[in-house]
Amino acid sequence: MILRRLIEVASGESFADSIHREVCGPLELSRTAVIAARSDLQDLTIGYSILVSTDDSPVDVRPRYDPRWVATGVIASTASEIARFYHCLFTGTLLTAHLLREMCTVVQAHPFHPGFVRPCYGLGLIADPDSPYGPIYGHGGAGPGYSASALHFGNTGSEALTVGLLSNTENHAALESMTLAAGEELMKQR
Repeated sequence: MILRRLIEVASGESFADSIHREVCGPLELSRTAVIAARSDLQDLTIGYSILVSTDDSPVDVRPRYDPRWVATGVIASTASEIARFYHCLFTGTLLTAHLLREMCTVVQAHPFHPGFVRPCYGLGLIADPDSPYGPIYGHGGAGPGYSASALHFGNTGSEALTVGLLSNTENHAALESMTLAAGEELMKQR
């Protein structure tokens, strides 16, 4: 929330305009945007949620969820554009080498994170620097009706791989496990 406000103050423009100018435009992410109002949700795939249901049955979240409830901001995208974002981030297209090193400087996290050898956190990242497939960096997120997970395997170059998965239900832990399993399987095939 503080970072969002700092971006707006420093840039003199809205968070949405800054994200478009600094990230979406340069990386050619034409299907990624800040979702600011319920009307912005209508073009998205239906997200099914029991969190906003009145009877614990899954309902279409789009007419019931207000993205302004999330003070940090809601960004919608496609799996391929999320993977492109992370791939560009970790292969040096988006940040300078110095800033990327700072972002990837990690500290040990909770001793157990399913599938991770040494779970760590960096600046806005989950990480496993001791993975047998090289360092893994990424992040995920979830909210009513949607889950996302993206992981980047390896550092840079031709051996780097980025996997992004989306779900239109609230199953973040399962989706993260699937992302890790898919990346590991693809890395084995290299």
